[in-house]
Amino acid sequence: MTRKQMRSLGFFLALALVATSGTWISAQDGGDGLRRPLDLPSGGIGGDDDEDAPESITFYGAEFEAEAFFWCVDRSGSMDGPPIATLKAEMTDALNQLSRRAQFGLVRFSTAHDVWRPRPVRANTANKGIAIAWIQEMSAFGWTCMPDAVAAICDISNQCNLRNKTIILVGDGMPLCGSATNLLTSETLQSLASHNYKRTPVNTIFISANSDGVAFFREIAQLYGGKFININ
Repeated sequence: MTRKQMRSLGFFLALALVATSGTWISAQDGGDGLRRPLDLPSGGIGGDDDEDAPESITFYGAEFEAEAFFWCVDRSGSMDGPPIATLKAEMTDALNQLSRRAQFGLVRFSTAHDVWRPRPVRANTANKGIAIAWIQEMSAFGWTCMPDAVAAICDISNQCNLRNKTIILVGDGMPLCGSATNLLTSETLQSLASHNYKRTPVNTIFISANSDGVAFFREIAQLYGGKFININ
């Protein structure tokens, strides 16, 4: 073989090597800029669909699913004794069921209402611990001034950008404030209509056999696509 022929053979061998290397790089790259082993199928990278999957908790024996939970709970005088003790236990258990991915908010009401935090918070260990202490310190007293309390929990819920949210309203009587004859049913419904403009589901738990209260709490749940639970 002449020197010229040897040079030509070397040139073609070099071209073949470059082509082979390019094919290997392309296979490793997958065409999408991501290097992966050849024995993995294209698209073998896991997704994050679980990040926005709703959580399931049990509260007063019922199951609720959401990514964010917002409670509005009654601490009026009629809740004294076993009702408020049970409420504290149920709230503590429910908060402990939340994973760190969840968000939550709390409002309690009697003659006035108290907001635990003005914005939704993550259910990390620290936040849950502080919230549980706030719930455990509750005492029962006063009237059942509900309209401002439901407005407050709706305002907190509206700030949450998660898709699956739910509100849980717990009480043992009709909305009353300042007088045994001053029923605030229409005011409560109007407050919900004005503040729950994102139409977050409202679940209601009524802790009594009072027929008027049962009907009122059931009406709220029906209006906002939530569950109604009667505990008596």
